[in-house]
Order: sequence, then C-alpha cells, then structure tokens
Amino acid sequence: MNKDNFKFLILNFKLKSMINFLGGLSNVVFYSNSTFNIQHSKFFLTLVLISYGTLTQAQDDSNLNGTLTIDKKAKIELGTANRNFEKINNVQTVQPHKPLEYKAQDVELVLPKLDTKVKVVTTKVPELTKLYGDYVKVGFGNYTSPYLEAFVNNKRNEKFTHGVHFKHFSSKNGPVTNSGASENLLEVYGKRFTKKSILRANAGYQRNRYNFYGYNHVLQPSDDIDTIKQVFNNFSISAGIENRNKGDKFNYNTDINYYNFSTYTKAKESEVLWNLKSDYWLDESKQILLDAGLSVSKRTDSSTINRTLFTAKPALQYKFNDAFTLIGGLNFAYANDTIKNYKQVHVYPRVNAE
Repeated sequence: MNKDNFKFLILNFKLKSMINFLGGLSNVVFYSNSTFNIQHSKFFLTLVLISYGTLTQAQDDSNLNGTLTIDKKAKIELGTANRNFEKINNVQTVQPHKPLEYKAQDVELVLPKLDTKVKVVTTKVPELTKLYGDYVKVGFGNYTSPYLEAFVNNKRNEKFTHGVHFKHFSSKNGPVTNSGASENLLEVYGKRFTKKSILRANAGYQRNRYNFYGYNHVLQPSDDIDTIKQVFNNFSISAGIENRNKGDKFNYNTDINYYNFSTYTKAKESEVLWNLKSDYWLDESKQILLDAGLSVSKRTDSSTINRTLFTAKPALQYKFNDAFTLIGGLNFAYANDTIKNYKQVHVYPRVNAE
C-alpha cells in the first residue's frame, strides 16, 4: 500500500468516524423533545462539520499506524418518532353570572363662557308712511270770491284721535244781480280708544247764506237785500260707543244724535235720533241679530208737527257655509202719525237669503 492509498484509507476512516459521530448526534438533535428545534439543528450540524474537519487536518499523517477495514454495507437506522393525532377539545369556561350594579351620579360640568361673535341677520322694519296732520287750502276767484279751508288733526296715536275742520267760501257778486252767496262750516270731532271699546263724539255748525235773485229785475227792482235774503243754520252733535274687538261673542254699536235746523224765515226742525246695531253668537253657525232705532222730531213752519218713530228688527241668522246664509225674523215699527185711518203699530215678517 503506497502513501496515496493510505491517505485515502485515512480519509475514509475520518468520514466513517464523522458519520458515526453525526449519527449519534442526530439522535440528540432530531429525537429531543424540548432542547432544539429543526432550525437550531441545521446550524449546529454545520458548526460540527467545520470543527471536525479542522481537527482532522491538524492531525499528523505520521501518527496513523495500523489496519483500517471499510465496511460498505453499513446501515444507519433512525428510530420512529412519537406523534399525537388526538384532537384537542375546545373547553369553554363558564363564567358565573354576576348582577350588574348601577349607580347614578350627577356630574356638574363648569364650562368657560364661550365668547361668540355671531352676526344676527335682521329684517329691516318698513318705515311708516309719513302723515301730515294739518292741511290748508287758500284761494281767490272772480266776483270777489275768497276761499279758505283747513284741517287740523293729530297724528298717529294708540289712545285717541281728534281734529278740527273749517271752511269759508263766498262771492260778493255773481253774474246776476244779487246772486252773491256765502258758505261757512266748523266741525270738531274725536275718538277715544280703550281696551274693550271705542268712544266717539263730534259737533258741527254750518251756515249758508243765499239770495232769492230769480225774479224780474226790471219789473221788480229790489234794493233791500233783507227782503230777498235766506240763511240756513244747521247745528249737530252726536256721541257713540262700540266694542273694539269685532271677534267678540257679543258685538254692539250705538249712538245718539241731535240736530237743529233753522232758516232766516223762521222755519225750524229738530230731531233726536238713537241707533243700535248688535249681534250675539250662539255658536259658530247661529247668531241673534237686533237692530233698533228711535226718532223724535219736530217741525215748525206755518204749522207744527211732532212725530215719534220706533223700529226694531230682531232676527236669527243661520250660516250654512261661507257661501250661503239664511236670516229670518220680524220688522216692528211704531209711529204716532195723525193721518186718518193710519195704524200706529206695524209688524212684518223678514226673510233674507244671502
């Protein structure tokens, strides 16, 4: 056996020794239950191979003596690993039932003030129409005709309103002789507004002067104006009251008036007049109506006549809908006329469909 063959035997011996070493080591690596895993085993085997090769190279060939027998029928047997195929039961732990406890507690939060600057959108309030309480008219015309009329009133007020009206118009002459005329008027009036009612009153005086100029001025010349003069005087005064809210269950409007009329020729007439207009709602569709009036008058001329007239109109109104209303009642009248065979009391049926 030469030196080269002897090295080959030595190398085979080394390989066989290493295989035996690895075989014993693999039992430690692959059949261990808890020391290593597969990734650690690969790294460990690689490290052993490198260390073992280094040791074999360091040995001196001169120290190897003897006979090496190589057995090619060597067989490495590995033991069977134990494997567990049983399924693991999923055991769920039952938690004991515990009632929930609640406790209400008031929490007071003190927050700092939020300084916000938000521009509020507002609508412009429409301005009221400007009112002029006073009004004056002045004029002058032919035939020496001055004209003056004035209205003096207060402006907007929630509690009252009042005013004065004055008028003068005259003509000294006209297209016909003695056809001059004069008209004069003075009126005062006012209203007082309360929470539930409206009070009103007015008074006036009117004086109109004319001449009887419709005669033959050639045949009957007249230089005495007083013989053809005529003057009409009219004085009136009135007062009244009415409820302010027209949606009330009971509505009323009543007033009393007096007027006196006289002429330059001594004719006179006067009258006291009372009026009432009222209604009372029974429900949304039925309503009681009552209108009444009283007139006491006297006329004096070549004779004197006194007359009294009283009227009343009670009725029941039924409102079927907004388009149809039925009114039924009586018209009652009393008059003291002196005409022969004239009845003083009159009663008439009343039916109105609207």
